[in-house]
Parts: sequence; C-alpha cells; structure tokens
Amino acid sequence: MLPAPARAPGPVLHPPGELRGPYREGAIVRTWLHRTSGAALLALLLAQPAAAQQNRVFTLKDLYELCKSTDAQRQSTCTGFVAGARHTLDLFKNSFKDRISYCIPAQVTNGQFKEAFLAWAEKNRGDFERSAARGVARSAIDRYPCNKTGKQFEL
Repeated sequence: MLPAPARAPGPVLHPPGELRGPYREGAIVRTWLHRTSGAALLALLLAQPAAAQQNRVFTLKDLYELCKSTDAQRQSTCTGFVAGARHTLDLFKNSFKDRISYCIPAQVTNGQFKEAFLAWAEKNRGDFERSAARGVARSAIDRYPCNKTGKQFEL
C-alpha cells in the first residue's frame, strides 16, 4: 500500500456543501460587508467638512504661511509647490513664446526662485487672497522681466 500523499501548505478547500459555521458560503463576505460598511459610513461623515473645502482656492496667503513655517513637512510642501509652478511656467514659456513676459535664467535654482517669490509676496500682501499659482507667476514676471513687445499673456 502506498503512503498518503503529503498535504500542500495552505487552506483546505471544501466543496460548497461541506462548509459549516462562520465559513458557510457567503458568510465571510456578508460579515466583511457589515463591518466595513459602518467604517465607510463613518469615514464619509467625517469627510464632509473636507469636502466642503474642496471648492476653496489655495491662496497666496496659504502658500506664504507654508513657506514661513518652521515645520519641515510644510516647508517641503512649499518648496514643491513653488518648484512645480516654476516648471509649469517654463512649459508656458515654450508654448507662448512671444506672449510671455518673464525670462527666468537657467542658473536660478529652485531655492533662489522660492526666495525671490517670498520677497515678492511680502511686498504684495494685498494679493494674499488671490490664488497661490497666480502669485508665483506674478512674482516671476516682476522679478525676471523680459523685454518683449506685442500682446502679453495676462494673469
């Protein structure tokens, strides 16, 4: 007589009619749905205040406060936003060649660009309720002007 084959590791699979107790067909799925639906409902209720703020504009004041924070994560967020805005401005520059009125020198680092933006923002506190992206673009136009003629791109 041959020995019984070794059982493979892992769960034992039973035919549908043989499951009993909490392992009956569908019982696991129903239990999971009951447990997670309550958690999902709670998450939706807690997310309501955040959802109400989704239509709020990220202002120049918001960005300035991030940049002036002593918290490293907030500083990184500021640096990332300003650097991202700069790279977006570079894309605009390539697309609207004759209509863009800023010329950011290639040797200006993201850190220098951020410092120039902060200096501009401190002088233009009247624009703090405008969008942060517009503020970064305006600072680039004021700090790094070009001598262009013709119709300029308006911000």
